[in-house]
Amino acid sequence: MIRLTLLQALTFYILVFLASVVVAWLFYVVERGLHERRRMHGRIRCRFCATVFEDHSSEVLTRCPACGRLNMKIKNERI
Repeated sequence: MIRLTLLQALTFYILVFLASVVVAWLFYVVERGLHERRRMHGRIRCRFCATVFEDHSSEVLTRCPACGRLNMKIKNERI
């Protein structure tokens, strides 16, 4: 049998608890980032009038519905 003092046992349990909290937090951060990327997919901000609109077409140039100017789709752009 493994002999532990009370201090060693408490230290072990606290470290296990903190490690599980860190893992849960990292999982939450990664999931939130993936969800945000999925939510923003297809959204474009016009470079001229700053209107945010959705366009799911495969065309490289899209026309802004507000000002009518052409905008280039840029991958991984944050709005």
